[in-house]
Amino acid sequence: MRHQIETAELADAELDAVSGGLLNETLGSVGGTVDGVEGLVGNTVNGVSTDGLPSVGVSLGAQS
Repeated sequence: MRHQIETAELADAELDAVSGGLLNETLGSVGGTVDGVEGLVGNTVNGVSTDGLPSVGVSLGAQS
């Protein structure tokens, strides 16, 4: 059984366009993740407080 491998040459501009698109998409995903985590800071979710104090239920917003 013979296998045939085909190759293609890509211009530098084509490679830059692909890598630039991947980089922008990755940065967008990271930014979305950071925004999501930032929204949880200072909140109590399911009885686990982010400030280390025990709590009950769900409390959103500033804690005193």
